[in-house]
Amino acid sequence: ALFVTFDNGSIRLYDPATGEELDEFYPHEKKINRVSFNLDKTLFITSSADFTAKLYDVVDLKHLKTYKTDRPVNDAVIS
Repeated sequence: ALFVTFDNGSIRLYDPATGEELDEFYPHEKKINRVSFNLDKTLFITSSADFTAKLYDVVDLKHLKTYKTDRPVNDAVIS
């Protein structure tokens, strides 16, 4: 699926062949600055202006952990 992030904190998943929206969820309260995947593409982490980074399982989009900071998170990387 194609991941698209938005300023309202949402992520939408689209079918790349048809353009059909497959899912939408709201992991953050403010803009998502970046989404990064681990090397085997089983996990992804989001970084946001809402002072958090969040770790997810790619297959079921299960939220695994939230990392809180005292400032906006511009980037996060997992390996």
